[in-house]
Amino acid sequence: MQTVEMRSVDVEAILDLRHRILRADKPFEAAHFDCDDAAQHFAAIEADKVVACLSFVENPLGDDAGWQLRGMACDASCQGKGIGKQLLSYAENIIANDAENILLWCNAREKAVGFYQRCGWEIISDIFDIEHVGPHFKMSKRVS
Repeated sequence: MQTVEMRSVDVEAILDLRHRILRADKPFEAAHFDCDDAAQHFAAIEADKVVACLSFVENPLGDDAGWQLRGMACDASCQGKGIGKQLLSYAENIIANDAENILLWCNAREKAVGFYQRCGWEIISDIFDIEHVGPHFKMSKRVS
């Protein structure tokens, strides 16, 4: 069994996976988000290949300072193996390092809600639609 390494990466390392999983029906440029220059990017790497990725960017939620999770994706060959959960936990720990009661939040695709709930995240909104992407819920988690 191949070892999977979790680490911080440059955005360029995750764009291919982000495009294939989250934006396959759109031009490649759609995988690059406006916030990428300010975000912290993380990847799970197996045999020199990015198999899961996510980004966190400082972004308030209402009146609360917070970090927004963006662009989480896991290669189809790795889904259901716990790699996404490991990567999310790794990134949460880095974001929460030396801080107390950090609010993490995301706009979770409807089909990903169960995954985030298993990782300790909670639904905090009614369902809403993101144009050209589909139904989502806002979810959050406090970490320290």
